[in-house]
Amino acid sequence: MLLPSRCPRIAYFVSSHGFGHAARTRTILEILQKRADVTVFSTTPHWFWGNIAVDHVSYQADIGCIQQGTLNIDEHATGLAFRQFQTDFQRRFDQLSLLHKENPFDLIVTDIAPEPLEFAAILNIPSVLVANFTWVEIYRGMSSLEPEIPSLLRQYKLATTTLIPGFQTGMDWVTNSVVVDAVAKLGKDIRHELDSVSRYKRLIYIDAGRWGTDIGWNNAVHFADTLFIRIGPAIAELPSNVLQLDFGVVNHSDLVRSVDVVVAKPGYGIVTECLANGTHWCCIPRDGFAEDDVLIRFSEELGNFSKADRRQLTSLDFSSVSIHEATSNVASDGASQISNLLSKEIATLTL
Repeated sequence: MLLPSRCPRIAYFVSSHGFGHAARTRTILEILQKRADVTVFSTTPHWFWGNIAVDHVSYQADIGCIQQGTLNIDEHATGLAFRQFQTDFQRRFDQLSLLHKENPFDLIVTDIAPEPLEFAAILNIPSVLVANFTWVEIYRGMSSLEPEIPSLLRQYKLATTTLIPGFQTGMDWVTNSVVVDAVAKLGKDIRHELDSVSRYKRLIYIDAGRWGTDIGWNNAVHFADTLFIRIGPAIAELPSNVLQLDFGVVNHSDLVRSVDVVVAKPGYGIVTECLANGTHWCCIPRDGFAEDDVLIRFSEELGNFSKADRRQLTSLDFSSVSIHEATSNVASDGASQISNLLSKEIATLTL
C-alpha cells in the first residue's frame, strides 16, 4: 500500500529591511499556504502577517541599509553592520541546518537576502530568489561596500531560479531569470469607513515610514477640506482632520485604494500598490537609492504620479497635487504567478 506523500516544505527568508519585502511575501503566501508547509524566517512582527497559516522563526536575513531616517542612507554604519553580520554566518547556518535535519525542507526561497542561497547550495536544496533588485545594485557606488559585491554576486548566482516581479533595477548579471507581473493586492473601497459623513473633498495617506513626527501634522488645520491619514503610534493633540490608525487596523491595500493621494518615498511595494489600485502616488525623492530612478521613470510613463518637495512634509501643502480618476494601470498578478512557479518547482521533487 502506498503511503500518502507529505506536504512539501519551504523555508521562506524575507529581508529585514523595512516592510516592503514582507508585504510582497505575505501576498504570495496567501496563495502558497494552501500548497506547501511554509516556515517564514524574518524579523517582521507577527501582527503584520495576519492569519496566514505559516510557521515563523525570528531571524535577521540581511542587513539591508542602515538609514538616517527614511530618506538617507548611512553608508558608514551600513558597512560596519554588514561586516559584523558576516561574522555570524556559521551560527545562522547551524540554526537552519538543525531545523532541516529535524524536518527537511524541499525548497528555499528568499526575498531578497543572498545568504540563504548559499545555505541551500550547502544543503543541496533547490533555491529561488524573488527580487526586483539585489544588494549588489544598492551597494554599488558605496565605497565602503564595493569590496563586498563579489561575495554577494557569488551568493546570488547560486539561485536555481530568479523570479523578477515586474520592473527591475539593474541585475544585469542574472542568467536564470523569469519575469512575472508585479506583486500587488487590489484593495476594496473603504472610503466611507474613513470619512463616514463625506466631510472631506480629499483624502491623503502619508506613508510616513520612519519620518515620524518630522512631518508637520499640526499644519493640517490650514487644509480643512482634507483628511490626512497616518499609521503608527498615536501622537497627542493633532488636528481633527488627521486620522490616526494603529498598525493592522485596516488592510493596507484597502487604504491605498480608498484615498485620493498617497505621499510616500519610492519603494516597490507602495509604488506597485498605488499603480495597481489606480491611486495617485506623490513621490518624496531620496538620495543614494538605486531603485528610485527606475520607479519614478516607470510611474511617469504610466501617469497618476507627481513629485513633492520634502518641505511639503512640513507644511502639509499638497494642494497642487491633482486628483486623477482611479484606474489600474499595472498588471498585478505576480503573486499567483510566483506561487504557481514555486508549486511547479516543488512538484518536480521526490517527496
